[in-house]
Amino acid sequence: MDKLLAAYGAELGPVPLIFVGDVALIGHTFYGLREEPVELPGRAGEFALEEAIQRAIAADAPSPLARIQGVEGVGLAERSPSRRC
Repeated sequence: MDKLLAAYGAELGPVPLIFVGDVALIGHTFYGLREEPVELPGRAGEFALEEAIQRAIAADAPSPLARIQGVEGVGLAERSPSRRC
């Protein structure tokens, strides 16, 4: 977990801990949406998370684990139910 948090420039905090594309969500704090972490509670946070998920799918973003050297993961779009082969 420490390596993943460091890869996103995030700090450990309350749940949820969500990593998608270039964005990390720790509690209500988003890392990667802007240059500095931003707190978005409630509906604003829900919309920001949904947008991050949609951007990651559109970009065929790799697994967040790919940011950690030596760890392989399956890309988000490969597991997305909306992308069936």
